[in-house]
Amino acid sequence: MAALASNTLTHASDLSTLGESLTSSDAVSIGDHFSVSDILTSQSEGLGSKNVFVGNHTGDLVGHAATDIDHAIDCAEFLSGSEATDELQRVSELSAKLEAYRIALVARVNKTEVWRENDPNGTPLSYLRRELTLDHREARADLRLAEGLEDVPELAEALRTGRITRTAADLILSIGQRNPQRQAMFPQYVSLFIQIARNGTLSKLRQVLRAWADQVDPLVTASDESDAFHRRYLHISELGDGVKLDGFFD
Repeated sequence: MAALASNTLTHASDLSTLGESLTSSDAVSIGDHFSVSDILTSQSEGLGSKNVFVGNHTGDLVGHAATDIDHAIDCAEFLSGSEATDELQRVSELSAKLEAYRIALVARVNKTEVWRENDPNGTPLSYLRRELTLDHREARADLRLAEGLEDVPELAEALRTGRITRTAADLILSIGQRNPQRQAMFPQYVSLFIQIARNGTLSKLRQVLRAWADQVDPLVTASDESDAFHRRYLHISELGDGVKLDGFFD
């Protein structure tokens, strides 16, 4: 399979060219105006320092950040349109950092096996579902990302620094490490995927990942596409005030 991949996918530049053709322009530059997210960013950066994880200080940082977010919401109505646009960029990065912190906490729950304390037969999945009131899919997604980021530190760092979103990290791991064939080739392209995730939309990232998977692992990719084709459906219901559409398209 690796030989097939090397023959059909010659260089990372092939995907890079595709990615560049799909990605948008550079991120919006941040001006020197007053930014309510400055305080929030400093809080999130503090969470990345191992030195602050002493006693209850971690909880204090999260509490202060929550208070600052409340203040930011109150201040939002006083921002100009351009200031709000700049803030959106910063808040997107901050959201990614908070997701990185959340996943770090999930990883810690898993490693400490706190889920065994009250239920010897429990699992990390059942513990997260019970303690955080998550459904099976949400809890499984958290655990899968926590475990996956441990094996791909470059991707974990991109999420922690806010360069990519949680959704992008999920997508990269789910497609890039689906099976041993893809896992063997994945390290060579992870930095490229991060670059595309940073500069493009999720749909563009998905398109690049599928193109890569089709070259590296064509049999499984073809099976996925066939399955998606057979699962397509469209339901149209006429309601009193309009039409309801419910469907799945590949």
